[in-house]
Amino acid sequence: MASILLKSAGAAVGNMLLPGFGGVLGGALGSVAGGMVDQSLGLNGRVTGPRLDSLAVQDSRYGAGIPVIYGTARVAGNVIWATDLIQTTHRNSVGGKGGMGGGASAETYSYSVHCAVGIAEGPIGAVATIWADSKIIYQNGAWVAGVVDAATIYTGAVGQAPDPFMQSLLGADAVPAWRGLAYVVFENLQLANFGNRLPNLTFEIAPPLVTQTPTWLGSVDVGVSQRDATVQNGGMLPLVLGSGAVLVGGYVESGASSVFEVVRYDVTGDAPVELNRTQSASFATSTVSDCSWALAPDGRFVVMVLQSGAAINHWFVIYDTETRQFGTPLGAAMAG
Repeated sequence: MASILLKSAGAAVGNMLLPGFGGVLGGALGSVAGGMVDQSLGLNGRVTGPRLDSLAVQDSRYGAGIPVIYGTARVAGNVIWATDLIQTTHRNSVGGKGGMGGGASAETYSYSVHCAVGIAEGPIGAVATIWADSKIIYQNGAWVAGVVDAATIYTGAVGQAPDPFMQSLLGADAVPAWRGLAYVVFENLQLANFGNRLPNLTFEIAPPLVTQTPTWLGSVDVGVSQRDATVQNGGMLPLVLGSGAVLVGGYVESGASSVFEVVRYDVTGDAPVELNRTQSASFATSTVSDCSWALAPDGRFVVMVLQSGAAINHWFVIYDTETRQFGTPLGAAMAG
């Protein structure tokens, strides 16, 4: 560039005329003059680094299987959400001394991405280690510096809430909770150390802690009715919700009407402790001939059904395990 050539020439001439100081002054004047020549020729001394146009993403598929892990294992993640590339510009001065111009500026770029990566069916106990390609970026609760701004690990609990960071970007109503799925949300995952692409993320997961078997071996009167012999869905066996909570359900008859009833117990101690009891609205019944229930895959809802009378009338209701409320019972005459 002209700034470099004229700076050298100015320094040489200055030294001839006035050794020492003349070289410094001549070099500075030559640098300024060269910068003006560069600018007139469109060579303004800016050096621009390479840029990315798209993001290469590791495995991200609809319908991919969710690993079910027993014990401790290392599994590959599946990207369930990712933003576009986030570009950060870095400008640095190159050459030129004393602020008198003639120096070049280098403009480089770094890239990061926000993403969520599914791991396995939950609940899991913990994520022990995370690898990005072959590099450990997280281990025993500590992140390697400079990899992410922040990250949140979800263990796949039945009651886990949607991620607030994703909600801040996508909207509160646009983010599922992915209950029953263990996953990690990364904020500003830096890509420079991985060839400016999203690395292959693998996770070592640990199983949930196992509580000791309760020593209590007695019985408890729940105060609800069930059929001894059932036809549909195995009847109304207790449902385990996780975190030591168990649901016991049935119906309570009163004259020509009945209600569904659900009782929630804490079974983490030596004896079950009743936490709450909820009844549905009443509905007309005569002789109850069958009853059953089933838990939704995400653990949020229970559907209960009761068969009554010679006309084979069925009553259905949905129970919300989170709000602990019943919907409205629905009756329908159906074939046996």
